[in-house]
Amino acid sequence: MIVTRIGLNKACQQCLGLLLLAPTIAAADSVTHPPPAGWQLNNNALECVYELTNFVDSVEFVNQLVEPSERLRHHPEIEIIYNQVSISLTTHDAGGLTELDYQLAEEISAIAAQQDPPLQCVPRM
Repeated sequence: MIVTRIGLNKACQQCLGLLLLAPTIAAADSVTHPPPAGWQLNNNALECVYELTNFVDSVEFVNQLVEPSERLRHHPEIEIIYNQVSISLTTHDAGGLTELDYQLAEEISAIAAQQDPPLQCVPRM
Protein backbone atom coordinates (compact mmCIF):
# COMPACT_ATOMS: atom_id res chain seq x y z
CA MET A 1 0.00 0.00 0.00
CA ILE A 2 1.38 3.39 -1.00
CA VAL A 3 0.03 6.48 0.71
CA THR A 4 1.18 9.96 -0.26
CA ARG A 5 -0.98 11.98 2.14
CA ILE A 6 -2.28 10.90 5.51
CA GLY A 7 -4.26 13.37 7.56
CA LEU A 8 -6.85 13.57 10.29
CA ASN A 9 -9.73 15.89 9.51
CA LYS A 10 -12.14 14.25 11.93
CA ALA A 11 -11.71 13.04 15.48
CA CYS A 12 -9.66 9.86 15.56
CA GLN A 13 -11.90 7.27 17.19
CA GLN A 14 -8.96 5.03 18.11
CA CYS A 15 -7.19 7.99 19.73
CA LEU A 16 -10.37 8.95 21.58
CA GLY A 17 -10.74 5.40 22.88
CA LEU A 18 -7.13 5.38 24.01
CA LEU A 19 -7.59 8.71 25.80
CA LEU A 20 -10.67 7.39 27.56
CA LEU A 21 -8.95 4.16 28.55
CA ALA A 22 -5.65 5.71 29.59
CA PRO A 23 -6.18 8.73 31.83
CA THR A 24 -2.42 8.90 32.43
CA ILE A 25 -1.89 10.50 29.01
CA ALA A 26 -0.76 14.01 29.79
CA ALA A 27 -2.13 17.16 28.20
CA ALA A 28 0.29 19.62 26.59
CA ASP A 29 0.61 21.86 29.63
CA SER A 30 1.92 18.99 31.75
CA VAL A 31 4.35 17.56 29.17
CA THR A 32 7.67 18.85 30.43
CA HIS A 33 10.35 17.34 28.22
CA PRO A 34 11.64 18.97 25.03
CA PRO A 35 10.82 17.54 21.60
CA PRO A 36 13.29 15.11 20.02
CA ALA A 37 16.31 16.66 18.28
CA GLY A 38 15.29 18.66 15.24
CA TRP A 39 11.54 18.52 15.87
CA GLN A 40 9.84 21.90 16.14
CA LEU A 41 6.81 22.97 18.19
CA ASN A 42 4.31 24.71 15.92
CA ASN A 43 0.69 25.54 16.82
CA ASN A 44 0.19 22.67 19.29
CA ALA A 45 1.96 20.19 17.03
CA LEU A 46 5.38 18.59 16.80
CA GLU A 47 6.73 18.90 13.26
CA CYS A 48 9.67 17.48 11.36
CA VAL A 49 10.71 17.44 7.70
CA TYR A 50 12.98 14.69 6.42
CA GLU A 51 14.79 15.01 3.11
CA LEU A 52 15.45 11.78 1.25
CA THR A 53 17.01 10.98 -2.12
CA ASN A 54 13.86 10.56 -4.20
CA PHE A 55 10.14 9.78 -4.13
CA VAL A 56 10.59 6.01 -3.84
CA ASP A 57 12.85 6.41 -0.79
CA SER A 58 10.31 8.81 0.72
CA VAL A 59 7.48 6.31 0.35
CA GLU A 60 9.61 3.46 1.72
CA PHE A 61 10.48 5.59 4.76
CA VAL A 62 6.81 6.45 5.37
CA ASN A 63 5.87 2.77 5.13
CA GLN A 64 8.24 2.09 8.05
CA LEU A 65 6.17 4.47 10.19
CA VAL A 66 3.04 2.32 9.92
CA GLU A 67 4.03 -0.25 12.57
CA PRO A 68 4.82 2.16 15.43
CA SER A 69 1.78 4.29 14.57
CA GLU A 70 -0.53 1.29 14.66
CA ARG A 71 1.10 -0.12 17.80
CA LEU A 72 0.63 3.19 19.63
CA ARG A 73 -2.79 3.70 18.03
CA HIS A 74 -1.65 7.22 17.20
CA HIS A 75 -1.42 8.41 13.62
CA PRO A 76 0.69 11.26 12.23
CA GLU A 77 -0.23 13.69 9.51
CA ILE A 78 2.20 12.93 6.70
CA GLU A 79 2.84 14.78 3.46
CA ILE A 80 5.23 13.59 0.75
CA ILE A 81 6.48 16.08 -1.80
CA TYR A 82 8.91 14.16 -4.00
CA ASN A 83 11.92 13.70 -1.69
CA GLN A 84 10.58 15.55 1.36
CA VAL A 85 8.49 13.89 4.05
CA SER A 86 6.72 16.32 6.39
CA ILE A 87 5.37 14.88 9.62
CA SER A 88 3.07 16.60 12.09
CA LEU A 89 2.00 15.11 15.41
CA THR A 90 -0.81 16.34 17.60
CA THR A 91 -3.64 14.73 19.55
CA HIS A 92 -6.77 16.24 18.04
CA ASP A 93 -9.06 14.77 20.68
CA ALA A 94 -7.03 16.39 23.46
CA GLY A 95 -6.77 19.71 21.63
CA GLY A 96 -2.98 19.68 21.52
CA LEU A 97 0.10 17.71 22.42
CA THR A 98 0.11 14.66 24.65
CA GLU A 99 2.73 12.18 25.73
CA LEU A 100 1.71 10.01 22.75
CA ASP A 101 2.95 12.71 20.36
CA TYR A 102 6.35 12.81 22.03
CA GLN A 103 6.58 9.02 22.17
CA LEU A 104 5.77 8.63 18.47
CA ALA A 105 8.21 11.44 17.57
CA GLU A 106 10.95 9.55 19.43
CA GLU A 107 10.12 6.34 17.58
CA ILE A 108 10.07 8.13 14.21
CA SER A 109 13.44 9.72 15.04
CA ALA A 110 14.87 6.29 15.87
CA ILE A 111 13.66 4.89 12.53
CA ALA A 112 15.13 7.91 10.74
CA ALA A 113 18.49 7.39 12.47
CA GLN A 114 18.59 3.79 11.19
CA GLN A 115 18.33 4.84 7.53
CA ASP A 116 21.37 4.75 5.24
CA PRO A 117 22.44 7.50 5.45
CA PRO A 118 20.80 8.48 8.76
CA LEU A 119 18.06 11.09 8.44
CA GLN A 120 17.70 14.23 10.53
CA CYS A 121 14.99 16.87 10.59
CA VAL A 122 15.67 19.74 8.20
CA PRO A 123 14.17 23.24 8.40
CA ARG A 124 10.82 23.64 6.67
CA MET A 125 11.18 25.62 3.46
